[in-house]
Amino acid sequence: MYGRCGGIDEARRVFDAIANKNVFSWTIILTVYARSGHLDEAKFVFDTMPEKNVVSETTMIMAYAEAAKLDQAKIVFDSMQERNLFAWNALITGHARHGHYKGALKLLQLMDLDGVRADRITFLAIIESCSGLNDFRKARLMHSRAGASGYALETKVANALITMYGRFGALDDATKVFCSIPTKNLLAWTALVVAYARNGHMEQALEAFQRMGLDGCQPDEIAFVGIISACSHGGRVREGWHFMAEMYGEFGVGQKEEHYSCLVDMLGRAGLLDEAERFIQEVTVNVNPWKGRSLLLSWKSLLSSCRVQGDLELAHRVLTQVDR
Repeated sequence: MYGRCGGIDEARRVFDAIANKNVFSWTIILTVYARSGHLDEAKFVFDTMPEKNVVSETTMIMAYAEAAKLDQAKIVFDSMQERNLFAWNALITGHARHGHYKGALKLLQLMDLDGVRADRITFLAIIESCSGLNDFRKARLMHSRAGASGYALETKVANALITMYGRFGALDDATKVFCSIPTKNLLAWTALVVAYARNGHMEQALEAFQRMGLDGCQPDEIAFVGIISACSHGGRVREGWHFMAEMYGEFGVGQKEEHYSCLVDMLGRAGLLDEAERFIQEVTVNVNPWKGRSLLLSWKSLLSSCRVQGDLELAHRVLTQVDR
C-alpha cells in the first residue's frame, strides 16, 4: 500500500519491522524501489535477499531494463532457473524501448526455442523493433504471426501495426488493419490520420479526421498534430489555421509545442515566413511568456524554411533565438 502511494520511507519502515521476513516481503520492498526508479536500492535489496523467485528476478530485470542497463538485465535473466513470459517480455521490451531492435528480435528467436508463446506485450515490442530497423519483410512476417496468434485484432497491437505501416508508407496495409478492427477507438483513428499525414495524403487524412468525429471519437492532441501536419504538407493554410483554432475552442485540447511547430512549418512551406515569425512571437508573449526557450522547435522549423526560401535576413534573426 505504501509503495503504491509513493511512501517509500514508510514502506521501508514497515519492512524493517517485520520479524520473520520471507520471499514475499522481500519481493514487495524490491518492487517498491524498482517501480519508484530507485535502482541502487532495488539492487541492494535484490543482492541481499536470502531467497529469490521468478517474481523478484523479473522485477529486477524490469528495473534494469527501464534504466537502459540491458547488460545487467541480461545477467539476471541468464541466472534464472525458470524463465516465464513476463521475464522474456521485460527483456525484449527493454531492448525495443531503448533502440536495441536487433537484440529484441534475437531474444524473440530464443524465446521461441524456449517454447514460450508471444503475447500482446511481445508483439508490441517486436512491431516497434521492425519499424525501427526499417525491415518491411520482417514487419509483414510479424503481422502474419500476430494474426495467426489472434493478437492482430487486439486494439493496441492493431494500432501499432497501423503506425508501423504508416512509417513504411504502406498505406494500403495500414488501411486494411484499420478496417479489420471490430471497434475503432480514438487511438486507431489517430494512428490512421497520422499515417496519412506522414505520407502527405492530405485528402485521406482530412477524411479520416472527419470520420473520427462522426464515429463519436473526440480528437486528442496527437490527432491534431497529425491533421495540422497534413495541412502543412498539403499546402492547406486556411484549414491548418482552422484546426489550430478549434483545438481548444471546440474540443478543449491544449496547444503544445508540437502544434506550434507544425503550424510554423505549414506557414514556412507556404512562403509565409513573416507570418510564421509573428506567430512565434505572439505565442511567446501571450501564451508562453515564461518558457520562450520551449519554442525552440518552432524557431528551428522557421530557420529551415528560411533556408529553403532563401530569406537570409530573417534567418539571421531566427538564429539569435535558436542560439539563446
